Amino acid sequence: MLERIYYELPRKKEGVVEVVKAIPSGWSWIDGYLSAPRELYEQNQIAPNTKLVISRFNSIRPTIRGADDVPYEDSRVRRETKKDLNPSIIDIAIRRKLFSSVSFDEAAFQDDPMRMSALKKLIEGFIGLGYKGWIGAYSDHQNNNKYDNPETLSFQHFGQGSSFMNPVELPPHICLTWKEKHGGKRENLDEIIRVLEKLELKKFQPQEQSSPALRQ
Repeated sequence: MLERIYYELPRKKEGVVEVVKAIPSGWSWIDGYLSAPRELYEQNQIAPNTKLVISRFNSIRPTIRGADDVPYEDSRVRRETKKDLNPSIIDIAIRRKLFSSVSFDEAAFQDDPMRMSALKKLIEGFIGLGYKGWIGAYSDHQNNNKYDNPETLSFQHFGQGSSFMNPVELPPHICLTWKEKHGGKRENLDEIIRVLEKLELKKFQPQEQSSPALRQ
């Protein structure tokens, strides 16, 4: 059975950084996507259409790709990379500009805790600069399936339905989950919960809303 606890996401970026710090460095990997805010575009600090990708693939080394990026405020959904876009390498290497977005694809998958710690520092840094999006951290995996994981912590700055069957709009939020059938335990999340309570974040329960087809 999948169990969930929801908390509202901190309004200030410093609070979100504390949430990232609460991710255990012994966890298995991180997925996610962060986009630069409009403010940094307006300050001419962004290298347009230049995404940093950190993945377990590509020999677990960062890569830079062209991407169809816009400021976070202008797009609430992930935009797919276009093949005909070239990254602004000169802006990054010479003009010291920032990436327009950062994506994490099974980053630090089952790597040593030092690499996970460095990855967390990177995420903290981008969030501190004002980047927003979603991050998912996973404690482990089972049966060679990355989604059969015991515990997860995820957060997102945008609202979203709780599920396809229950498309209730949620505020920016944090979600903690554990799956008993994969060895997940509520107590394994206690340290994270203590951090969220110290931040005085409000816990809430999404209203369940079945689709019309299911009610017939």
